[in-house]
Amino acid sequence: MKPALTEAGQITSFKKTEESELEFHTKTSNSEDNKRFLRAFYSQLSHKPKTTLRHEVCKAFSIPEEVLFLKCRKREICNARQAYVYLIMTTDLEKADKVQAKRRKSPSALAKHIGQDHATVLHSLKVVSNYKDTEVFFSDLIDRLKEGLKDGTVEMPEIE
Repeated sequence: MKPALTEAGQITSFKKTEESELEFHTKTSNSEDNKRFLRAFYSQLSHKPKTTLRHEVCKAFSIPEEVLFLKCRKREICNARQAYVYLIMTTDLEKADKVQAKRRKSPSALAKHIGQDHATVLHSLKVVSNYKDTEVFFSDLIDRLKEGLKDGTVEMPEIE
């Protein structure tokens, strides 16, 4: 579906709504604006929608996103948090910012991000490595999410 130019030199844009129908917008513009708009429009068509790692992990473990970083020892929440930490620390991205890549490898920076201490992060790595070797669910989940992080369909969080 291509955006159409109106007689007045306006361009009609398309926006996907929640109901998965196209919504039309009209924008007054000059030819440079039209070129920029068309580039942006076609680049959006070629990309898959992105989701966050936090959202995907919580969806896989059937827990709300709000509880992922709570200080809670409930098994589902702990496993989700451990998988989240494991994915951040072990996934190497090709086009990663060097500072962010270093922070993702730092147990103390990652611990600060999730509201725990560095020992929790190190324990998470150990636990998920063991689960990955013995549990089919964990192995499939980790592989699927790592692939999503590498191809860009799942966003890696920014660590401060």
